[in-house]
Amino acid sequence: RVALMERLVRGEGLDKLLGQLARDHQAQYPDSLCSVLLLDAQGRHIAGGVAPDLDPNYMAALGGLEIGPTAGSCGAAMATAQRVICEDIATHPNWAPYRALAAAAGLAACWSEPIIGARGRVLGSFAVYRRQPARPTDEELEHLGFAAQLAATAISQMAMSTQLHQAERLVRHMLRAIPDLVWLKNPAGRFLACNAAFEQALGQPEARIIGHTDAELVADGLFDAEAAVRLQASADRVVARRQREVIEVGLPVAKDGGHGLFEVIQTPLLDEGGEVGSVLAVGRDITGRVRTERELATYRQ
Repeated sequence: RVALMERLVRGEGLDKLLGQLARDHQAQYPDSLCSVLLLDAQGRHIAGGVAPDLDPNYMAALGGLEIGPTAGSCGAAMATAQRVICEDIATHPNWAPYRALAAAAGLAACWSEPIIGARGRVLGSFAVYRRQPARPTDEELEHLGFAAQLAATAISQMAMSTQLHQAERLVRHMLRAIPDLVWLKNPAGRFLACNAAFEQALGQPEARIIGHTDAELVADGLFDAEAAVRLQASADRVVARRQREVIEVGLPVAKDGGHGLFEVIQTPLLDEGGEVGSVLAVGRDITGRVRTERELATYRQ
């Protein structure tokens, strides 16, 4: 399990991980041929899978098949969420519609374990085939059950990772579309990300800004020194107090060097340990509003 988690962290693809689980079982039981099949999002049809040493034509034929309590070994295991053992494909009633397909692939026996994820949801099946009619030993069934658990971990973690990346991309697209200046820094004051409005204000792409501090941007002539000092001091207070802070500061508004008065809200983002992992800043141009307020005040006088 530790090795699997290490490979998940390294970002290996799901097919590669499941294929290795199948190979590991085959290495433990040399007479075996293994497959890992996945269910579609609706939980009704086989959506493909991996099988390192099975006939590719056999695997291709399984794609799209509807599962059910009498659908071979794998389809039945997925439909019932229970292990299905078929000692002889030639005589087992579940295999009647698929006997010719199994015979063409040289398969004579099959036992299948459902892959069950969180809240009892069936994700697929881990199957073992034999070239001759056979019955699995208790030891092999125990190993098969463990392999199915590992497969469930890999599938679930990969799904969570995909959902997280999709959510991150969505949030990133949303932030980039916001007309206000938006940036993210680590507690040490280095930029982690920024949106298109901030890029335009500094006249530099995000790649040129990320990893730098305000002071470094000042040294490069991209930022006002006084604004940089005030912003960093505010961010330091946000990190220390774990409370958001609002300040007004002059910032660039375009590539031509123009400046405006911005209301900047800096908010601490806490990590799982309750520590400040980053500081989110949103700057809104209030130049026009302040000018109008001053003009109204002068008029009233």
